[in-house]
Amino acid sequence: MKRTRTIEEFYRESCRLGVQMSGSIESSMEAAGMTRKDLAAAARLMPAEVEQILDGEQEMTVYMFARLGLACGVRWSFVGTKHDDIGKVVVRWGVTEAMEGGR
Repeated sequence: MKRTRTIEEFYRESCRLGVQMSGSIESSMEAAGMTRKDLAAAARLMPAEVEQILDGEQEMTVYMFARLGLACGVRWSFVGTKHDDIGKVVVRWGVTEAMEGGR
């Protein structure tokens, strides 16, 4: 029988994924030679909003992850991998393609 997860475990997992998403955006920005201010302009966001998202002060939604990725000139892909200690499939992402023309 599968173990029932707690609300705290769901919250911790969502925080872990948020940190990974922010790190992926930061790496993509660096590869594109972009600053946070450049990213805000390319994503049509206020610089303060980008700061809050990347610093973990505002929730990173899938929509925002896609928006910031596209602003960096990348598209994301998701690959399921087995996570041994909890016995479930988890998602790992990475850049699948650099978009032609960058931003």
